[in-house]
Amino acid sequence: MTRQLLTGCISAGAASGGGGGIPDSIIAGDNLAHWWKLTDGATSTSSATDLGVSASGTDMTLTGASNVSSDGPSEIGTPDVIEFNGSTGLGEVKARDGGSNTPLGTLFASDNFTVTWWMKDATASYSNYATWMACLANSSWTGGGWGIYYNYFNLYPWEGAYNAGGYAGSWSGASSWRHHALRFNGAGGSWQHFLNGTQNATINATINTDVAAATNAYFTLAGIKNPAGTAGSRTAPKMCDVRLYDIVLTDANISDIADGDWT
Repeated sequence: MTRQLLTGCISAGAASGGGGGIPDSIIAGDNLAHWWKLTDGATSTSSATDLGVSASGTDMTLTGASNVSSDGPSEIGTPDVIEFNGSTGLGEVKARDGGSNTPLGTLFASDNFTVTWWMKDATASYSNYATWMACLANSSWTGGGWGIYYNYFNLYPWEGAYNAGGYAGSWSGASSWRHHALRFNGAGGSWQHFLNGTQNATINATINTDVAAATNAYFTLAGIKNPAGTAGSRTAPKMCDVRLYDIVLTDANISDIADGDWT
């Protein structure tokens, strides 16, 4: 199957067949605004290139990260992946810089976008609020922003404020590769979390993923970085294929991506 949302040239079947990285022939198109493969760790564990169509000064800085060869999800051809160490590890891209939006800040201000990623985390449990992905509007995790963290052996996505989210499935099974998607639908007044292509949480709410309250704001992986520049709430996942779409993907789109189709 070939779709125009990400690429018009290749499907997952053509991409599979060995580790090392997602093939260069897979290119971003249409609504894939930002895309960090996190599969080029063999050459860099300090940065990841943004290959999305809206990339502009939005490469990701990596710290406390290592390359794991040919260990990625089989659905996308077992690529190399990045593993964060849980103590100093962090992936970060600025969403606000000196009081102005970067392309990420503009996307989050729209309240209408979808983020998808592959993740594997063998940690048995974490302290509550340990975070895999976030963008904070202030140091109290309120007033806008969004993320997903660990809470009482469950996944807990949120938007607007850290306590304005919902449980999205058990942490059990996280030691295997799982595909995640968070879909924010400001126009429809709801958000959903998908696990392995199946919706497992939905909240009806006035969406506020905007981080305009912050002079500086950071989109982060494997922890948080608040607007003051302080990092914390770290986790130790393996991650790859992090995508930010500037539209509200359909259920079918998300299912196809989880199945390994280059949608």
